[in-house]
Amino acid sequence: MSSIASVGVIAASEVMREGISKVLASRDFSVPLAASSICEFCAQPARDVDIVLMALEPSSVVGDVCTELSAACPQARQVLTASNFEIDDIVIAYQRGIAGLILSSGTRDQFAASLRLVALGERVLSGDVVDFLVERGASEDPQPVGPGAQLSEREIDTLNLLVQGDANKVIARRLNISEATVKVHVKAILRKLRLTNRTQAALWGAQRHAGKTPIR
Repeated sequence: MSSIASVGVIAASEVMREGISKVLASRDFSVPLAASSICEFCAQPARDVDIVLMALEPSSVVGDVCTELSAACPQARQVLTASNFEIDDIVIAYQRGIAGLILSSGTRDQFAASLRLVALGERVLSGDVVDFLVERGASEDPQPVGPGAQLSEREIDTLNLLVQGDANKVIARRLNISEATVKVHVKAILRKLRLTNRTQAALWGAQRHAGKTPIR
């Protein structure tokens, strides 16, 4: 019996790679390639697959990931999976041509069914992602977005240091917070300002406040 489609799996966690590969193999997909990163994926001599499935890390910047995936495997349909997705991340992913967004917390059958649709040429936003967004939207106050967005005091401090070119580790030390917290602040800044990476955030801050007092 031929497979539904060939899938290349990219996930930093070995457990995640093996788990996804086993689920797909048991549901008539072939998984000829699994890698820990896009760079490792690109280093493989044979990466001609129908679908590339990437498990996002909490610190992943979706815009950057989409750009790297498109360069690494332009012939394949690209799918992202994560424990949650920000609304802005969904918009960016679809603008960049991502074929599917799937929550990793769904069932194995839901996961495989979503990939079957992708293999048929559909673009998929799995139902559990929609449910997650609806529930999240109902429980959160609307946040302003765009150039006029209101950043928190700590986000402003983080943006000031981004403008200076500081790495996350340096920002964490200067603000006396963890590196993981810095990543959370950076992601919030990108979402509120509708930007896709930290370089754009630094340029945004520099263009408005270069050589002046810290951004407030």
